[in-house]
Amino acid sequence: MPHYPAGTEVIGIDLCPVMLERARPRAATSPAAVTLVESSATELPYADARFDTVVCVLALCCMPDDRAAVREMHRALRPGGRLLLLDHIPGSRFPVRVVQRLAVPALRLLSSAYHLCRPLRLVERAGFTVVRRERYRLGMVERLVAVKESAHG
Repeated sequence: MPHYPAGTEVIGIDLCPVMLERARPRAATSPAAVTLVESSATELPYADARFDTVVCVLALCCMPDDRAAVREMHRALRPGGRLLLLDHIPGSRFPVRVVQRLAVPALRLLSSAYHLCRPLRLVERAGFTVVRRERYRLGMVERLVAVKESAHG
């Protein structure tokens, strides 16, 4: 939150009240106007085309219905709006993917819905145009910048 400039309206959403409580001190010292809301990412309590930008960091991998969450992000973005997404994905090398698959059961103890998602596919299927894609950490982390096309093309 310290990276958002003054004058920016930020709405932070989490399903877990404990995580929202952890975020409150940072929200209070942010230069941006931050509102924290308890909500599911699959049913955002906002009108269609409400947001200029949606930021989703290391969260899709913990959502039981990541497809519905990405569709909801698309719905909530205005035409021409941007989705900034960073998440864990299956690694780019076979040995890395094997280790990841072996680690998933342990990670599910921390987050019952943990899985290795494929955000690129989800984003494209939801109707976004990916304008930038980068992979890090042996291909295990992917960053996407995608745009919701405007009504005029």
